[in-house]
Amino acid sequence: MRIGAGLCPALMGLVLWTAAAGPGAAQTFSHKLMSDRVNGEHTDLASEIAPVEFGPLMVHLSSPGHTLEVLEHELRLGPAADGSEHAQVWARYQGEADLVAELVIAGMTSEIEDHIELPLQEFEVSGRVELAREGDGYQITVLEAPSYVEVEVKSDLGAQMETLCQGFAVMTLGTFDCDGVGRAFSRVRLPLPEPGESYFVAAAELTQQERRQVEAYLRER
Repeated sequence: MRIGAGLCPALMGLVLWTAAAGPGAAQTFSHKLMSDRVNGEHTDLASEIAPVEFGPLMVHLSSPGHTLEVLEHELRLGPAADGSEHAQVWARYQGEADLVAELVIAGMTSEIEDHIELPLQEFEVSGRVELAREGDGYQITVLEAPSYVEVEVKSDLGAQMETLCQGFAVMTLGTFDCDGVGRAFSRVRLPLPEPGESYFVAAAELTQQERRQVEAYLRER
C-alpha cells in the first residue's frame, strides 16, 4: 500500500511503520505507541495492488471500494546504534473489498469484478526508519523495507481467473500452466514504499495523544 493523498492521517503512522519492515537481528524496543484513531473502520485508504504475472499472462488488480477494520494495533520503537530507529508494527484486522481484475494475454483482455473478504488476520513486521523533527512536523525516511505485504483474501475470483486463463490458453494454443492462477488469488500483494523514500507528517495532522507519544520517544530515546 503506497501513501497517497487520500490516505487518512489516522493511518499514516501505521502505514509508514509497516513500510519500514525488513529482515534483521532481534531488536529491543523502548517505547510502544498506540494511536487513538487507528482502531475502527476505515474506508478512505489509497491502495495499490501489485499485478499478478504468470508467463505471458498478466492480471492487473484494483479496488474501487473497501472497508478495513483494525481491531488492535501497536507500534514499537527503539534507537538503533547508527542513530536510526528500530520499528515494529503489529496489527489485527479484517475487512472486505470490491476487486476488479483485468486479465491480459496475447493482446486479448477480459475483466472480472468480485466482492472479496479479508478474514480476521494479523501481521507483525520490523525494520528501520529515520525519524526527526522538522519545522512544524516530523520527517520519516524509510531505511529498510520489503517490496510488499501479503494480505489473505477469500473470494471466488481465483476459480474464475483460472477458468478464463484456461480458455485463453486454448484459444492461443498456449502451453503455460493455469493451475497457479487460482492459488495466487488467495493472497494479494500490497506494494510498500521503497528504501530511501521520505515523508513529512505535519504535527497538526496528529492528535494530542499521538504527538505526545512521538515527542516522548524523541526526548527519551
